[in-house]
Amino acid sequence: MAPNKRMTTVTAADVFPALYMYLFLIIEPGIIWIALPLILVDPSHHFHSLAPAGLTSGPYFTTSPASPPASFLQAWHTPQTRELLYLYVAAMAFSAVVEPMLLYLARYKLHDARDTELVVTGVLLSFLAFDVFHAAANWAVVGSASLTRDMYAAINFWIPVGLVVIRSMWLLGVGRSVTHCKTD
Repeated sequence: MAPNKRMTTVTAADVFPALYMYLFLIIEPGIIWIALPLILVDPSHHFHSLAPAGLTSGPYFTTSPASPPASFLQAWHTPQTRELLYLYVAAMAFSAVVEPMLLYLARYKLHDARDTELVVTGVLLSFLAFDVFHAAANWAVVGSASLTRDMYAAINFWIPVGLVVIRSMWLLGVGRSVTHCKTD
């Protein structure tokens, strides 16, 4: 090795910088943990965000002329709707626990930068798919018109889209000093 070349060690912080650490270990789970009790305390607003009255026009939903859409109270007293709400809460809680836990382990417990990169890539790709499915399910029922005219429906759609963009930025190397670790 030439005397004027310095050997640099790639660390987990180079692979998963502080900006992404704050976004995925603090901000995203924090928002989810704030939203979950609100969904359970006031489920009518969450119900409304899933299918705003009069604005639902998605490609995979059509109203039946034989039966008008159910109100929140009518739907809330069916076991199917309540089960779906609790499944949604469980999926969001899963996202708020598993993703930060795995990213924490990758950043602080793995000693090899290449392993850190592989774990972070796997976790972010998995949750990128989760966010795509979340946004697509919302759009399929609600449609594009209500995503701009109803605040709750817009939040339920645009937050996952924003997370897809942020996860994609990490995958593309934006804001990282090391974009790909070499294998030995």
